[in-house]
Amino acid sequence: MLNSVKFLSYSILLISVYSVLQWSSLSMTIVNNTFFWWLLQALILYNFYKIGNREIKNKIVSLFLIYVVLSFLYGLYMSGNYWHYKFLVRNTMIFLLPLSVYVFVEPYRIKTVLKVWFKKALILLVCISPFIYSDAWGNYLTPFCLFGLFFGLLPNKWKLLTIFAFVLTLTLGWASRSCTIRFSVAFIIGILFSLKVSKSFLLKNLKLIYFVFCCIPFVFFVLGILGVFNILNVDEELGLSKKYKIFRSENKANEATLKDTRTLVYAEVLNSAIENHYTIQGHSLARGYNSVIFGDDVNEASGGLLKGERPSSETCILNVFTYMGAIGVFLYMLIFFKSTFLAIFHSKNDYVKIVALYVLFRWVYSWIEELAFFNITYLMLWIMVSMCFSSHFRSMTNQEFRYWFKSILN
Repeated sequence: MLNSVKFLSYSILLISVYSVLQWSSLSMTIVNNTFFWWLLQALILYNFYKIGNREIKNKIVSLFLIYVVLSFLYGLYMSGNYWHYKFLVRNTMIFLLPLSVYVFVEPYRIKTVLKVWFKKALILLVCISPFIYSDAWGNYLTPFCLFGLFFGLLPNKWKLLTIFAFVLTLTLGWASRSCTIRFSVAFIIGILFSLKVSKSFLLKNLKLIYFVFCCIPFVFFVLGILGVFNILNVDEELGLSKKYKIFRSENKANEATLKDTRTLVYAEVLNSAIENHYTIQGHSLARGYNSVIFGDDVNEASGGLLKGERPSSETCILNVFTYMGAIGVFLYMLIFFKSTFLAIFHSKNDYVKIVALYVLFRWVYSWIEELAFFNITYLMLWIMVSMCFSSHFRSMTNQEFRYWFKSILN
């Protein structure tokens, strides 16, 4: 079992490299070998299954994983060409990542994996830095979001490194809106919990925040569908760029921050599901959605085999819906609701509640972007979900959690 955890530690380090290949010149080299990376992902999943705690009775995660397997089998039936089978393999491994919950409920396993990552990852980053650009920086450095949440616990050396990771994301990775948002929210939460007044206020109102975060995506979704208010096009709805100078800019990069890039995607995904009758069960893990906007590009890339069917969108929850339908979205939602509920309502320490607050933010953000790939960003989310589920973490006192966290840094 120790060897399996050690294997996971170093393989997850390699996955960090895989996470940024699409934003690097290495994507055109032998490093970007699909067979090698799929083999590594399969071995990671196998080790998750091998060392997962069999005594855990997590019905929600188990139901979701069973549904992933059923969607895989459905995908075998729905596949008609090379691309469908390729997407089937890729998506199945991505949505089997919740297997990690059964592994990372054990604090020492998270400690072991993260200890290796924080010791080796920056050295590895220096080695690949000449080849990477744009979104690569923020995605590679995602584990520092955890340090951002517990910024007040960090010694000065790690505070500087965490700030450095944040600055790299803001500067060299400025094109990645999502990475910047994820880091910023982690830092904001960490700083608020470091200040006595704001910490007291947040802890006092955390249960209310929980219910608001759970419900707000559905509220805005219904308002958007009814044409009352489109949160995805907030600039036009509220006239921000007309009323306030801070939102006006002739710089295209700044304009992109408020630009609505999701409404048409939502419309295409929902229309495709209705027209092709897969709203309830999904289109399987092998198939995407019919797209007018991106159809020509998809056909050109696939040699016409996909017939305008885009394999995925930029929004995680829409991908879950496309692949696994309303049933999949419901089960996926329950994982986030149950894990954060346990952390907020049944935890003896404040730190797991901080993690839960960030997981709730990631749930809300999954309706806007939050891409689901087999990468370090998505895996870190499942590690945090694991912490919320874990009775070991939730039974710790504040002092015991601080001791565990600082053991990562030694």
